[in-house]
Amino acid sequence: MSADHQNQADIASSKARQWIDREKVDVIMDLTNSAVGLAVQQLASAKGIITINTGSAAAELTNEACTRYGIHYGYDTHALPTGTARAIVENGGKSWFFMTADYAFGHSLEANTRSVVEKLGGRVAGA
Repeated sequence: MSADHQNQADIASSKARQWIDREKVDVIMDLTNSAVGLAVQQLASAKGIITINTGSAAAELTNEACTRYGIHYGYDTHALPTGTARAIVENGGKSWFFMTADYAFGHSLEANTRSVVEKLGGRVAGA
């Protein structure tokens, strides 16, 4: 089965609830944005259903929003700045300014990158 959640967490949750309650699905996967992934993982976990997030990148999926039924497969907003921001700061890029996408992925990526930059002695001038 598949559905167009239109990148909206409420639509995705509604569809997931329908699949779980009416269609009796065992697993929901893909979940191609962080807000959708976080919302569906929370709902599915409460009902004992496995989620496999492959397109969601918010590190929250494997940190504070982690569940015993949630699998976060692929990249995340912890791994991206750990490699990239580290390399930039260590090669002289010490002053940063963020232009952040206003959704779960963007905010998570900024927070994780900011942490790496500051830990390595860089400075965030603003956002």
